[in-house]
Amino acid sequence: MTTPEPTNLVYDVAHDLQTPLTALKAQLSLITKTRRTDEIKACHEIIDSMSSMVSDLLAYARSGTGFETVNQKEFDLSARIIEALDYVETVAHSCRVKITSDIHPRIIVNGVPGKIDEAFLNLVSNSMKYLTTSGPREISISLIKTGKSCCLSVADTGIGIPHDELEHVFTRFYRTRPATQHASGSGLGLAITKKIVELHGGTIAIESAEGIGTRVEIKFPVVQS
Repeated sequence: MTTPEPTNLVYDVAHDLQTPLTALKAQLSLITKTRRTDEIKACHEIIDSMSSMVSDLLAYARSGTGFETVNQKEFDLSARIIEALDYVETVAHSCRVKITSDIHPRIIVNGVPGKIDEAFLNLVSNSMKYLTTSGPREISISLIKTGKSCCLSVADTGIGIPHDELEHVFTRFYRTRPATQHASGSGLGLAITKKIVELHGGTIAIESAEGIGTRVEIKFPVVQS
């Protein structure tokens, strides 16, 4: 009898959890049409939170399924980030968040465009989630070529991370004390991003100060012209 790989096990469990959650939410929606109470609203919120966690579990399982050898191609990372910024700026505007960007043109990398999009949007989503409700609400995004690599950076003016917790932030399911108090989450976003980056031959680093903000830098090798 063979023991399932951990990633496959996570995928199977997450996949099996998603179906009953979807069915339960559908049943609650039917009930809500005739009777809406605070209890039903609370149930919807709990299911949405659990469903979001299951989605993160599925994403984490998929992030290590060998995509590094499939569908890789050379592509213009600058163009992909600029395209993603259209979506980011629309969401940011509705959340009263200021976005600034500095994207150097024609930075070519080799990889899976959709996966790198996912890593980038994970970082931006984290930044938006952990911005403070008062004070400056700003996110700065840059993509710069430096020799044989490029640096994609996302910096924010959010709640920040305590110094003694920085070394744990890429650990699966780990959530810092300020993050736990500020918003719900699965603790998988940065773990997923790190796995995607490393499978593309890149590196990821984070620096932060509690109450000031956080900066995450991803470096990818570039295709030399």
